Amino acid sequence: MLCTASLQVRTRTKLAQYNRPTSEVIRRFRDFAHLEHQLQEKYKGIIIPPLPEKNAVQKFQMSQEFTEERRRALQVFLNRVAAHPVLSKSPELQLFLEATEDTWAVEMARGQSVAAGAGAAGGPKSVLENTVGFFKGLGAAATSIVGGSGRAGDAAEDPEYIKVRDYLTALESHLSEAHRQAARLTGKEVELGEATLEFGQVSSQAFHR
Repeated sequence: MLCTASLQVRTRTKLAQYNRPTSEVIRRFRDFAHLEHQLQEKYKGIIIPPLPEKNAVQKFQMSQEFTEERRRALQVFLNRVAAHPVLSKSPELQLFLEATEDTWAVEMARGQSVAAGAGAAGGPKSVLENTVGFFKGLGAAATSIVGGSGRAGDAAEDPEYIKVRDYLTALESHLSEAHRQAARLTGKEVELGEATLEFGQVSSQAFHR
């Protein structure tokens, strides 16, 4: 276990689809919740093992007993998913177990963007709006990693940590610009739609004269 808010997830597998037989990643409770949601959405005919309940009061206290109890419950959740004949081979589980911190941050942002766009009407405008949300989510994920990692005092002087932090800081800047450009593209699409509608009305009037 890395700290009270994060878990080291170690994996050993013989499945050929995995990139390597062993891996080790850092995950938080919200990452487990994201995996559970992805499995529930894709495998609706399968009963997905439940996560432990998120007790806000106990989390705030973050006692050693609570931390250990949650760790065991999350381990049970992963073991049950990995033991399932279908879920064990799911790309969602593989990504969860193998993805690096920055790759997983992109996946989390993508999931948030899809959730935000669920139920929206189809069409180019909807696609563009979802794209804006996607880039906005990526920027928020990068900010979260940079800001959240800074709270881990024992990693502050680690050269590898500093390298990752600087990379994510630059990534956040690029994503902010991409978000701005995507928003501008959405505005242009709306203007084009209004111009097309106006042209159609003029053409209709000319035809009936």
